[in-house]
Amino acid sequence: MNNFFGEQEIDVNLTAKRVHETWMNLKLKEGWSFGANLDLNKKEHPNIVPFESLSESDKEVDRQTVMATISYLIENGYTIFKSTTLK
Repeated sequence: MNNFFGEQEIDVNLTAKRVHETWMNLKLKEGWSFGANLDLNKKEHPNIVPFESLSESDKEVDRQTVMATISYLIENGYTIFKSTTLK
């Protein structure tokens, strides 16, 4: 899923995957683990899985986070561009 923000094309799925991985890694560092159901006392969460294993609705939460963040930055005068020197 690519979206255009101004003249920039951004791979929203790839960025959403990164958002999820960052969230998951933070949870793991905080002592959370996978659990079939959310359990705050045991620190278990059903979304501590690879992005590809999330339900479509959970993936959409990450996509919406990406789109809202990018929209906010652009609306507030930031410019996003892809570097030609990165590999």
